[in-house]
Amino acid sequence: MARLSISITVDNFATQTTRRIDQILCRGNVTHRDLSLERHLYEEITGKQFENRRVAPLLAANQNSDNQHWILAELVRFTPGMNDVFLTQVPFSEQHDSRDGAQQLLNECLEGYTVEAVHGAPHLFLIGSKKPIDIETHDTSAALGQPLSSVLPTGPSATLWNSKINEMQMMFHELTHQRGFDRNKFPNGVWFWGNGHSESPFVSTVQVSPSCALARALASASNASAIKIEDYLQAETIIKPTFIDLCDLDLNQQENALEETLQHAVMSLNKGTLTQIRLNICRPNKVTQIDINRYSRWKIWRKSSRLNDLMREVSDG
Repeated sequence: MARLSISITVDNFATQTTRRIDQILCRGNVTHRDLSLERHLYEEITGKQFENRRVAPLLAANQNSDNQHWILAELVRFTPGMNDVFLTQVPFSEQHDSRDGAQQLLNECLEGYTVEAVHGAPHLFLIGSKKPIDIETHDTSAALGQPLSSVLPTGPSATLWNSKINEMQMMFHELTHQRGFDRNKFPNGVWFWGNGHSESPFVSTVQVSPSCALARALASASNASAIKIEDYLQAETIIKPTFIDLCDLDLNQQENALEETLQHAVMSLNKGTLTQIRLNICRPNKVTQIDINRYSRWKIWRKSSRLNDLMREVSDG
């Protein structure tokens, strides 16, 4: 028997689940955690508490390299606003189109460092160094929509890395001009995050059904076994902890997949073939977790409420 964890995003979610599932969810224990989406995915896929761990060293764990220190460069857009500049994400199709050009620019800008594309994540690059990368960074999801001046890297090496952010913006400006790309969609810079010291390769005990590129990359780097949602729904018994990532599905796909998965999970919970269901409602820098076990349905004193009402409370919070 094992635990099932499902992650969804709060943005534009207005699901109408069945009354039975709403009653189960409203009887779960609700926990709010200050956790970025990146760190949440790390914990769910590796089965490890994040604490002082970092994402870049995990993604580099299987790299055959002499580098001991790693940081991620993510393709982003810097958008001018009132009194400051703001970070926004790049459409998925534009990530593929810009990948080769971005890697070339990174190699030119970061002379003396190694630059490796992250398999399965066209917006991410691993930057390797033999010297410590002594900065504190914000994960991309935590920096989105925030004034750039409040989330730039800090620490002893911050001046160097902030200058690289500026330099890359100028290089991207020239690249988009040369290739005639749409400047409103094409990335115009990179964001550095996730830095840390090398880690040894390991095998995760979690089986993963990823939807977003980072989840796929983390699952591959941690050697986690893969499972498709349709295979999970057909399985009689699941013996390994399972994580189903629905975060990158479109609205209708996310609603339908959540409905089907929860219905199956509730039946497994009642049969005793599943010990716990955890629903993770993700915002950029906060995760609300609802834990349900087989005894939750007996908490009849809880007031029944619909999931979309809870989603609105999470969004407003």
